[in-house]
Amino acid sequence: MSKDLVTMTIEIDIEVYNKAAELFENLGTTIEDMTVGFLRFCVIPENLPLLKAYLGIENAPAEAGAQPDLHHRIFKQVFDIATKNTG
Repeated sequence: MSKDLVTMTIEIDIEVYNKAAELFENLGTTIEDMTVGFLRFCVIPENLPLLKAYLGIENAPAEAGAQPDLHHRIFKQVFDIATKNTG
């Protein structure tokens, strides 16, 4: 194992895991890669306004009310991150 990696264990309901795993498999990725992609997305400073809007945190941009679009934008960015790093 690489010295640059950290192992992390996340407990999740088996039904949720199975549904998510199937969804991501149909999209050509894995739940593990999407989780890593989301974590990477969260640490990019430019994504902080999107995260604040998504989570409903103070001083979030006005787009916070546009939840479906916001969900889609975040998912697309996470998906792009996850699939670029697993090619």
